Amino acid sequence: MKPVSWTPLAFEFDGKPVRGVHGRDGVWWVGRDVVGGLGDPSDELRIRLAGVSQKCALLLRDGNRMQAETVIRDDALIRVLGEEGKAFLEWTLLVCRQLANRPADQGSVVNAEPTRISPSALVFNYGSQPVRVTLDEAGRPWLVVTDVAEALTHRLIGVDMAWLLDEQDQGWATLETPGGNQVRRVVRLDAMCDPARLAQEPYGEVFSRWLAKEVLPRVKLEAGRGLVAQESDGSALFLFGDLPVRVALGEDGEPWFVAADVCDGLGIDNHRNVLARLDGDEKDVHRMDTLGGPQEFAVINESGLYHAIFTSNKPMAQQFRRWVTHEVLPTIRRTGSYSVPGDKPRILPLDQRPHKEMK
Repeated sequence: MKPVSWTPLAFEFDGKPVRGVHGRDGVWWVGRDVVGGLGDPSDELRIRLAGVSQKCALLLRDGNRMQAETVIRDDALIRVLGEEGKAFLEWTLLVCRQLANRPADQGSVVNAEPTRISPSALVFNYGSQPVRVTLDEAGRPWLVVTDVAEALTHRLIGVDMAWLLDEQDQGWATLETPGGNQVRRVVRLDAMCDPARLAQEPYGEVFSRWLAKEVLPRVKLEAGRGLVAQESDGSALFLFGDLPVRVALGEDGEPWFVAADVCDGLGIDNHRNVLARLDGDEKDVHRMDTLGGPQEFAVINESGLYHAIFTSNKPMAQQFRRWVTHEVLPTIRRTGSYSVPGDKPRILPLDQRPHKEMK
């Protein structure tokens, strides 16, 4: 368990005090002490330090006083200080080598597990910045805009989202907070996972990759039954491990699976060979939205899915079958849709702005 508060270690570099925390996951340096140790760092270096993802907010003890401080992990400094901070970096490496010979003072600084703040909302830590994810009535995950702005070091503000995303990817949500329900502007999580959206922002692509690799898979686990997101075209995205599996509902309400995704899950290289073995009523073509525009995909129904699984000799086949029967199909059949259980907020369209936006 992560300690509630920490007692920092006191060091001195070039006559300036520098505090650090020795956790089981490395040495973490107090951010403002790092800036002080560097003397008068350039604006470029300050921006690099502000954009470091490996940082956390800790409550530090100073005698009888408690003070919240941002701390930066030692290996993150190696990547950002460069020639300008060479002397300071060499000093921190020397200290880290000395501390490596003694046990860590306390537990791990980083708690990678997200915190559930309501039945439909999670909080992830992007460095020291909390990033909230809420699920709507259809089970689609949304990000709070102000959290995105803070994660990108205040360079991106809410009104700037208009040129990044289409209107259907933005909206308003009422979220539960310790101070009561509050209205927040939100954006679709899956839309923000595209690095091109934030390419103009410093560290924006890094943030997008973090959303795609860290947040989306965890949302899948926490949301229940493997559902990651419901797309605007009515299809849904599930994750089998790290592999996406897209599912569409037919006119009769029955699920149709993208054949290529099924074959990836089964470890089969050529999905056309699988399609050739299926009966005519077990396969079809379905039109889905993609980042490059609408595209047609070969899909197979539940009968075709079992046919593909049972004729496969791949080791993953039974594991994939169990995942489909225990997670994907129950999610769809519980309500006849892709909905995830639990109370979910309704996302209001962007043009239906509430009377008062809570920032």
